Amino acid sequence: MSLSKFLDYLSYEKRYSRHTLLAYKNDLESFQFYLQGSDKVKKIEKVNKYDVRSFLIDLSRKNLSHRSINRKLASLRSYYFFLQKIQRITINPLHEISSLKEKKEAQVAFSINEIDRLFSHELFSSDFLGHRDQLILKMLYYTGMRRGELIELRLKNIDIYAQILLVMGKRKKERKIPIRESLAHEINHYIPLRAAYVKEGECALFITEKGQKTYPKYIYNIVHKYLALVSLKTKKSPHMLRHTFATHLLDHGADLNSIKELLGHSSLAATQIYTHSSMRRLKEIYKKTHPRDAQK
Repeated sequence: MSLSKFLDYLSYEKRYSRHTLLAYKNDLESFQFYLQGSDKVKKIEKVNKYDVRSFLIDLSRKNLSHRSINRKLASLRSYYFFLQKIQRITINPLHEISSLKEKKEAQVAFSINEIDRLFSHELFSSDFLGHRDQLILKMLYYTGMRRGELIELRLKNIDIYAQILLVMGKRKKERKIPIRESLAHEINHYIPLRAAYVKEGECALFITEKGQKTYPKYIYNIVHKYLALVSLKTKKSPHMLRHTFATHLLDHGADLNSIKELLGHSSLAATQIYTHSSMRRLKEIYKKTHPRDAQK
């Protein structure tokens, strides 16, 4: 009962997306499953810090990455904080549990050359799926929107003539994203092709070959498929196109505040994560433009 209340809380009060809710649900159910398989079966509300530590050890033995384990920890923290809030527990079993140290991997944006190759016409078939796949990739790269935002984009959210998209971001915050004229033309060309495949009543812009709304793994597979044809980089995800969008904007003179608004971030600190790869260029600009260095 407490778990369903917690998910309702995340949905209606925190306004988390369905994808996020599913992640929380899976993390908490995996902990419940572990407890049921342990020697001393306990309800999830009755655990102590030793049960949590034992769970973490079990995850480590299964070779889960520190990042994956920390995500599960974050879900458990939120859940037990909620139980304290509604006075179901008095002591939080995660109070003395620290997150594992993660090895930070540099996120290297795709180069302009790789992006140019990605959008070369010979990669895509001339049928509906080819046009759809290319538009999906362009929407991610030209707008910097999140995968979930792309999936939830509706026909009514697109103003072709004003060249603006209305995107529903995290916690159901709306923002407007301007698009290039060429991208607006491609959307306009795609819509009648979509009409021949879409199931009646489906409003999502992007659909599967069966005419239904796409889903996270479906979009990931499309993006990975085409990026694998043009790049040897390890990470070939929708998020990396978002990262590349932000990096290329910064490289070409956009200020951080503008990038922040386009990405839908609530703070500049979040935006800076995407722009570390441009630090060398910023240092070069600093040396050329700072009055003390410029005089030398």
